[in-house]
Amino acid sequence: MSYFDDDFYREPSEFEEQIDQFKESLMNAVKDEHKAEIERLRKENAELQEIKQNLETIKRDYNQKVVELDMQKRNLKNEVRRERLLELMGDLKVELFTARKNWKSGPKCEKCDERRKINFLSPSGKKLSEDCGCNNNISFYKPNNTFALRSKSETGS
Repeated sequence: MSYFDDDFYREPSEFEEQIDQFKESLMNAVKDEHKAEIERLRKENAELQEIKQNLETIKRDYNQKVVELDMQKRNLKNEVRRERLLELMGDLKVELFTARKNWKSGPKCEKCDERRKINFLSPSGKKLSEDCGCNNNISFYKPNNTFALRSKSETGS
């Protein structure tokens, strides 16, 4: 029996060395692929982060433009309706009036002051005043032009 174990001191064969080299080259190739993939994903992530930051601004601008377009659409629709109404009612001219209440004072008498008050002293000596009889205001109604729909030829359009 020998004191030395042949398997323990045995050197690897040329075939085993080639297999080890193949394994090592295969692991390096896989590592390189993983490194390249990670680098590509980092670049893509950086680009997407920039887009993500600008997305809220883009959405806000988009919504603002939609609101502006809706307002323009409503304004144009109302303008077309008004033009159509004037076209249909072009030969007619309508003026509307309302009654407006006015007051007119009668002639001033000689007993009262400029504010139509009679000044006197009370029995206790205080100065008092009261309305004069000529201070009766007369109410009357006057027509007030509130609206006039003019034909297209009158407006110059």
